[in-house]
Amino acid sequence: MTALFLRLLGTRADGAVEISKASLSLQGGLSGGWVFLALLAVAALAWWMYRTTPRDVSRARKYALSALRLLFLVMILLLTLRPVLALTVEGSIRRLVVMLLDTSASMQIKDPRIDLNDKRRAAIGKNLLDPEKGLAQSLDRGEAKEIEQIARIDLLKSVLKNPKLNLLPRLEQEFDLDPFVFGQGLAELPRVTSAETNALAAAGLAAKKVSIEQYTWIDGLEANSPVTAIGDALREVINRKRGQPLGGIVLVTDGANNSGSLPREAAALLRQEGVPLYLYGIGITSPRDIIVSHVFAPEVSFVEDEVPVTVRIRAQGMSGQTSRLTLKFADRVVAEKEIAFASDGEQVVALKFTPPAPGEFQLEASIAPRPDEAVQDNNSRAQQLKVIETKIKALLIDQSPRWEFRYLQAMLLRDRRVDLKCFLLDGAPTIARGTNSPYLEQLPARKDDLFKYDLVILGDVDPRRLSAVQMENLAELVSRFGGAFVMVAGKRRPVDGIHG
Repeated sequence: MTALFLRLLGTRADGAVEISKASLSLQGGLSGGWVFLALLAVAALAWWMYRTTPRDVSRARKYALSALRLLFLVMILLLTLRPVLALTVEGSIRRLVVMLLDTSASMQIKDPRIDLNDKRRAAIGKNLLDPEKGLAQSLDRGEAKEIEQIARIDLLKSVLKNPKLNLLPRLEQEFDLDPFVFGQGLAELPRVTSAETNALAAAGLAAKKVSIEQYTWIDGLEANSPVTAIGDALREVINRKRGQPLGGIVLVTDGANNSGSLPREAAALLRQEGVPLYLYGIGITSPRDIIVSHVFAPEVSFVEDEVPVTVRIRAQGMSGQTSRLTLKFADRVVAEKEIAFASDGEQVVALKFTPPAPGEFQLEASIAPRPDEAVQDNNSRAQQLKVIETKIKALLIDQSPRWEFRYLQAMLLRDRRVDLKCFLLDGAPTIARGTNSPYLEQLPARKDDLFKYDLVILGDVDPRRLSAVQMENLAELVSRFGGAFVMVAGKRRPVDGIHG
C-alpha cells in the first residue's frame, strides 16, 4: 500500500519501504495571521455568493454551486500558500556479496585425513553426514574410506552442490551473489539471478526461487592456476566493487598463498573499507608435511677433499616424529642422519662427504615421503657439483722475501691442490736453478705464459719495476679470462701505488 501511495505521488519506490515521518509546511511566505484572515475572507466570499444566488434556483443546485465556488477559492488560496508535503521513507537495499573460489594448483592436493574431526568435516561436505548434527556423529568404515583422500577442489565442488548446506541459494535469498575464481588472476563466474529478479525479491514480491542446479559452473571448476595470489584477489575485488553496497567477501581457499601482496595487508585494507571478510578453509586442521627447502654446498670441489653440505628442512605437524635425511652423490648414498622434529619450523642439518673421482655429479638431499604427508613431492632438493683433480696454478710475485711472502709460500706449497710458482724481483736468478725449485728466473713476458695461471698474488712490489705490457697482461688476465688477482701490499708500497 505504501509503495502504491508513493507511486501516485510520482516517487519511485524500489524494495520494501515504509513512511516513518510526514510533515506539511507552507512555502508562500504568509504568516499564520494572514492565513487565518485569508480563510475568513474565503468563507465570507463563499457565504455572500450563496446568499446572492437567485431564488428560483433549487436548494440542491444552490448547494452544488456554492461547493464548487468554495473549492475554486480554496484552490486559489492553496496556490498562494504553496503547501509542501515532506515524507521520510525508510527501506532496505539488497547488498552485494562476493564469493572468491581458489582454483590454484594446490587445490588438487589430496589431504590424508587422519584426525577423526577432519574426516567428519569432509563427510558433511560430501553430504554423507547431517550438517545440523555437527561433529558428534559417527562415521562408518565405508564413508571414512570414501573421504580419506579426496582432492581439495573435489571437496569444494561437493560443498557447493550439497543440498543440505544449500550454501549458494541461501546467500542468494538475502544478497546479490557475485562469484569469482582466482589464482594468478581474477575471473568472474556467471551470475544466476538478474538485477530485475533481485529487485522483485527486495520489494517483497514473488520472485523465482534459485536452486543448486542453476549453478552450472560448479562442475567446470578446475584447479590449474600455477600460483595463489590471495592478497591480490582481495584488492582487485575492492577496486572493482568500489561504490557498490558490498555486504562482504566470502573467501574459499586452502590458504597456500605464494604470490603477490600479503593476505594480512589486504585484510587490513578491507577493515578500513568496512567490508567483512568470511573465510572457508579447504583442507585439514594440521596437515603434515616435510619440506627439504635448500641444499648449500660448494659448486666446485677437489677429488678426495671433504665437502661440507648444509641442508635446510622445514616441517609442519610433525612434532615428536623422526625421519632420516639421506645425502646422495651420483645416485650413491654418501651420508645419512636421523632427524627429530620438536615443533613446526625450520632446522639446519650439517653433513659431509668426500668425492672419490672427478666429474660433474648431482648432489641430492632427501627424506623418504611419509604416507600421512599432505604433499610428497617436496621432500628432496638437488644441486650440481663439479669435482676436479687438476691443481690451481698460482703465481706469487714479490720484491723481497719478506715475512708475508715466506708465510704464503709455505702455506701454498703444503696445499696439494695448488701448483705454486714464485718470483722475487730482487732475488738471485740462481734460486730458480735448483732441483724442483718453485722459483722462476723471470716474469712471464708473453700473454700465453701468463694466462695459464689461475691466480696471481702481487706483494710489496714497486710498480715501476713492472713494464706497461706486464701490467696490461695482468689486467687482461682478470677482465677477459676470469683469472683471480690478490694484492698483499706492504709498508713501503701501499695498495694505492698500483692503479688503472
